[in-house]
Amino acid sequence: MKLVKFGNQFFIGLFICCYFLSATVSAEMININKADASAFQLLKGIGAVKAKTIVLYRKKNGKFKSIDDLSFIKGIGEKTIAKNKKNLSLTKGIITAPKIKKVIKKADKMTKPK
Repeated sequence: MKLVKFGNQFFIGLFICCYFLSATVSAEMININKADASAFQLLKGIGAVKAKTIVLYRKKNGKFKSIDDLSFIKGIGEKTIAKNKKNLSLTKGIITAPKIKKVIKKADKMTKPK
């Protein structure tokens, strides 16, 4: 029933949450030599399976020497690398995905009735 009573606030909160999440996802630089699977999933065309495959490949073969070395991984081609190249780094960037709960809490605080 709260959804009906506070319908507008719910949708405002949902919009704010999605806005912050999309801004976080699209702007994050990923350190491919340290990132965990959750960070790789922020990239376009990389799901849970490919993300885990990247991490396993890195553990087996050592650090990547170039961004294009990702193409050695089955299922990751030039197009996927090109789509994500501006968000990939060998030395800088996040190593784990941001916690979504923090974004949701912030949206909740902004939309609570006064």
